[in-house]
Amino acid sequence: MLVIGISVLLTIFDSGFWGFAASIILNAMMFKYAFVVLQQTSRGNMEPPPLDSQTIAGDYDLPFKFYGLILAYVFIASDLYAHGWETLGALFVFVGLLLAPASIMALALNESFIDALNPAILWRLVVRIGWSYLALYGLIFVLQAARSNATQILAGELHWGFYYFVSGYFTILTFHVMGYILYQNHELVGQPVEEDENEISDQRFHHYQNMMEIGNVEAAIAELEQLVEEYPDDLDVHQRLHSLCLLEKRGDKLSAHANFYLRLLLRRGRYAQAAEIHMDCLSLHVSCVPDDAEGYYRLAQALTRSGQHKQMVKLLNGLHKHFPRSEFIPHAYFLMARTLSESLNKDELAINTLNFLVENYPQHPVMPDVHAYLDVLHGDTR
Repeated sequence: MLVIGISVLLTIFDSGFWGFAASIILNAMMFKYAFVVLQQTSRGNMEPPPLDSQTIAGDYDLPFKFYGLILAYVFIASDLYAHGWETLGALFVFVGLLLAPASIMALALNESFIDALNPAILWRLVVRIGWSYLALYGLIFVLQAARSNATQILAGELHWGFYYFVSGYFTILTFHVMGYILYQNHELVGQPVEEDENEISDQRFHHYQNMMEIGNVEAAIAELEQLVEEYPDDLDVHQRLHSLCLLEKRGDKLSAHANFYLRLLLRRGRYAQAAEIHMDCLSLHVSCVPDDAEGYYRLAQALTRSGQHKQMVKLLNGLHKHFPRSEFIPHAYFLMARTLSESLNKDELAINTLNFLVENYPQHPVMPDVHAYLDVLHGDTR
């Protein structure tokens, strides 16, 4: 309703001084609503904000700061080009466009014009969000392309007023998407979320959230480490600590915690999540392995399902030396042999692995499958 109303007014006042003035005011109203959408979405409220006096006629600080951001970027870029620094100007435009969503999100989070222009704050926000920021940027690009196509079709075939409607609709949708990215990463960016009225608020993370809000990561990690000691079986606590250590690339803290968390996940049957934890640790060169042969086997199965074939083979290589009497060794090595052959095209290594099983575990129930697979591989090698 808001978009329709603004579109009608922009169509009526579409020229002259009053048209320009109406455009400034009405677009400010649109961005005012869009920022409210972003802020509420970032707190986990997915309902559209009501069209009341607070939403529409309230403080217009954010939309005019947003106008200021646009003017500041244009002024700096124009000044660089005016002084003949074309390369530097082009670089500034490229970085400015890349950080534009971060700038809008920082403005919505902190309501500070300076923070929204500060490259250090923007880069920190991008790093905290991680790969999701690139996904967000790609989605915004798709939305803007859809908006451009829709406005050309509707404005050309129907009426110019539809341009304002489509433009406003996609503006609010884009701000909603940015808010949802902040909601998905609210723990990492220090954004509090609204509690469900039917759920009891978890006060355990109150101090941790305060530390994240002020940017004291070290204290936040220490707080989560304390919570892990108090609640050793709580997967939520473990996941928060793991994610924060991974984000901050704290390999020392990750190493101290990851093995316990991995083994807890395996005991709970969370094999896919355990595989993710294992891969996270590998990215920081941190050892993170199970404490028994069954755990290795379950983790290897999960790695195989996720397509991490080389990592699975590395995990199982030499497993019999650590657990020579375990009944899971033949299962694990049979899985490794199939992966070597089917996914890595290493039939000779697969045959050697299966021959090892035949020699050392001749009575194991998996032997019929081993012999059958050996026959297939020998046929291929011939």
